[in-house]
Amino acid sequence: MKRSLLLSAICFLFACILTSCSKEGCMDVDAYNYDYKANKNDQTCTYEGKVVFWYDQSVSDDLVDTTIWAAETLTYIVGGEVIDVYPVDSSWVAAPNCNDLGAVIVTKDLGSMKTKTYTYSITDEEGYEVWSGHLQVDANACYAVQLVSWW
Repeated sequence: MKRSLLLSAICFLFACILTSCSKEGCMDVDAYNYDYKANKNDQTCTYEGKVVFWYDQSVSDDLVDTTIWAAETLTYIVGGEVIDVYPVDSSWVAAPNCNDLGAVIVTKDLGSMKTKTYTYSITDEEGYEVWSGHLQVDANACYAVQLVSWW
C-alpha cells in the first residue's frame, strides 16, 4: 500500500513538472506581449514603438510670428492617420521623453515586425505642409524627432 502511494505521488509530481515545463508564449523581451513564464516560443510576439516630436522656442516663435507664418495649431499625421492637433506654442528646451505630458507622442503597433517605416506630415490649420518625412519606428524604443526651421 505504501509502495503504491509513493509511486502515485512520484507520478503526480512528474506529471506536474512536465506540464509546467511546456509553457508556450512570446519569449522576446522586446515584445509588447512578452511572457516571462514561457519556455517555448509560440510565434505570437507583437511589438510597439514610439516617437516623440518636438521643437524649441525659436521654431515656436517663428510659427507664431505673423510676418513669417502666423500658425496657431499643427496637425500631426503619421502613416496617414491624424495623431493629434497641438498649439504651435508647445515648445521644449530639450527633447521630451515618450511619457511627458504635453508632448506629441506617436505610439505605433508594429504587429509581428520589429521595425517599420512610416511617412509623416505636419500641417498648419490651413493645410499647408510645414514638415514631412519618414520615420523608422523600432520595437520597444522611443525616438525623439526634432523639428527645425527650414524657412
